[in-house]
Amino acid sequence: MASTLFYPDLKIVPISGIKLQEYIQKDRMQALASAIKREAMLKNPPIVTNFFNGDYLHLDGANRITAVLSYRIRIVLCRLLIMAIRRMSICRVGAIWHMSMNHSFFLQ
Repeated sequence: MASTLFYPDLKIVPISGIKLQEYIQKDRMQALASAIKREAMLKNPPIVTNFFNGDYLHLDGANRITAVLSYRIRIVLCRLLIMAIRRMSICRVGAIWHMSMNHSFFLQ
């Protein structure tokens, strides 16, 4: 069986350009912020993908992103997953907006 190695694209991204798509768990975020300060590093960079107008859509790591932001750091190292969005629909249910995307993943 052939194995392939996957090296994710890493990119320094301005936090102001990342659109979060999940709620922050305040207790978990504060624990992560303490760990980042204690260890002086961020483990497991958040995962983002390209979005509209040069912004990025967060796919995983909202608590990590806000933990970094809590120290007034304005950039974060992210794993960039390249996607091509073929169709997107957005609907509102009560006060919550839901986004549905039909997309393809491209591994570079």
